[in-house]
Amino acid sequence: MRRVLLAGVCCLGALAAWAAPGDENWGQPVRLLPPDFDVEIGGFFGPGSDMRPDGTGRLWVLHKQTQYRHDQLATWEGGQWRVLDIIPERTTTARLDEGPDGTVTCSWEGAMIQLKGLRMRVASGVASPGDLAQIYRDASGSLWGGILPPGAGRVAFPESEGLETLLSIRLKDAPPAVSDKAHRVLRDNRGRYWFSFNGHDFPYLVGVFPEDEPPAQRPDCRNLKDTEFPQINMMLIGPSGAVRVFPGKPERHPSPGMQLPPVLGRLFWDSPESFLFSDNGLALWRVHTDTLCAQALYPKDTDYDYQYDQRMIMNGVAVTGDRRLLATGWGLLALEKDGAWTELLAAEDLRLYPGGNGWWAVSHAESNPNEPVLAFVPGDGGDPAVIRHPCGLKVAQIDLSWQEPDGGMALLDKDRACVQTLSPEDLGGLLERGRSGAGTRCAA
Repeated sequence: MRRVLLAGVCCLGALAAWAAPGDENWGQPVRLLPPDFDVEIGGFFGPGSDMRPDGTGRLWVLHKQTQYRHDQLATWEGGQWRVLDIIPERTTTARLDEGPDGTVTCSWEGAMIQLKGLRMRVASGVASPGDLAQIYRDASGSLWGGILPPGAGRVAFPESEGLETLLSIRLKDAPPAVSDKAHRVLRDNRGRYWFSFNGHDFPYLVGVFPEDEPPAQRPDCRNLKDTEFPQINMMLIGPSGAVRVFPGKPERHPSPGMQLPPVLGRLFWDSPESFLFSDNGLALWRVHTDTLCAQALYPKDTDYDYQYDQRMIMNGVAVTGDRRLLATGWGLLALEKDGAWTELLAAEDLRLYPGGNGWWAVSHAESNPNEPVLAFVPGDGGDPAVIRHPCGLKVAQIDLSWQEPDGGMALLDKDRACVQTLSPEDLGGLLERGRSGAGTRCAA
């Protein structure tokens, strides 16, 4: 395959003249290779790390070119996978990440592009002269940030169109880790910015203080109930560039032979004074931003032993009054105001999406006819309406789900050969049939 390389990105030559509706003024169009292009979409990296939907609902996938073992980019188009001739040959370190304004970023050695619809934008290549903490806002009002390494040639976002830089701090002290990845940022009622940042072996909760310097020592939280055990890994950055690192408990103690997923931190909104911070299977904390104390949250049957627990894998959190709905690796749980955990729905590897007057829960489970596929959780606190293997679904085993711009849903099956899109009306029909007991199982 003939390629011309320019600044680490393939020159696309003749570009397609079509794009997602409403995106014609964004970036430049990309060209999909012909449908009969002989490539095997196989050897995927793994769930959650190789597939990303963008804000238009388009799904992007990184896969291994089987013949040459290099990374290649593909998208679902017209009922099949279509390949993009973008990533240079012999590249083996490409990755996909969520980006601002509904984009997906694809990055590799010395290059980064943003993708949305069937259009792309190439990174500016503006390098940072030193470690840099940045916070910026996209056109939708969402906040983003990161800790950038010196000389990062892939610094794309602050120089991109429509992004407003809110804060840029040159760091005086070396942080324990840096990355060119953009992270979703939450802002507390004191104007401080928070995001989850993955270090080399474990995640940090990062706080960026635009006005006051952070404390030099970890706050004493011993007088507060259920706080700081296990301690959270925290990194605080002040306006002077000072970096305060408070190590926590990075060790993991799995059962012999247990294969654990990567330790990836997740940060969720809880209230203007607190956030929920998860490290993907080991612990969940409620972080009080006024005191900088972290309250460890566990079900009553769990010891404070920092052991791997599927209930600690937080895929999503929904705030409803004093209750927090937790979409976890075990299923759907409710964290009550008094700290109690209520089991609402056992369904492996659950995701949660707003819809109607509540939330849709989607199970990414292995094949099990008794496992729920979908459930609707009413916003008034009622019991979930469970849908098991409905005939309205072409996808029996769901590998990935995501929400469409119109509030509908898209589902990718386990063998990654089918994508089904459900409109809000389709979802409402499934819910009605599920509640009535009609059509909840397919006939033989």
